[in-house]
Amino acid sequence: MERNRDLGAHFPHVYGDQTRNPETKFWKRFEFSVNFPGGNAGATDTDYRGLVVAPFRMMVLAAYLTSIDGDIGASAVAYKTVTIDNWGRTGVAITVATTTTIAGLTQYIPKAMTLSTTLTDLIVERGEILEVNMTVTGGGVALNQCAVTIIAKAIE
Repeated sequence: MERNRDLGAHFPHVYGDQTRNPETKFWKRFEFSVNFPGGNAGATDTDYRGLVVAPFRMMVLAAYLTSIDGDIGASAVAYKTVTIDNWGRTGVAITVATTTTIAGLTQYIPKAMTLSTTLTDLIVERGEILEVNMTVTGGGVALNQCAVTIIAKAIE
């Protein structure tokens, strides 16, 4: 599932005013959901999901991972790392955001993903491919339906 929404109308410049805020009129909420198989075994297991073609040139401002199917237990030795990678046009993955399930996830509570500290990594050109990548450490933990949400500002 993929959704795109202009947030400019939802953050008015003056409280109670229905006029669009010129400072946020190009902000977009870009959301897609991914399914991960549960109970992955082995540290070499890797899943790639959520191939999405960027509908516009954008700068990623925030990213979140939300568990839909239930709570995910915490473990420092068996966990999954979820990243959002931009494959660009060169075919080389650039990590935009990352998070781990070491601390666990609570159902329906978004967990902020850590964004890249390199500004150019956060710029996604129109037509580039964003991918959710999950790697397993120590046998992993069951992680099923998840929503990956990106807040981005259109810059074209």
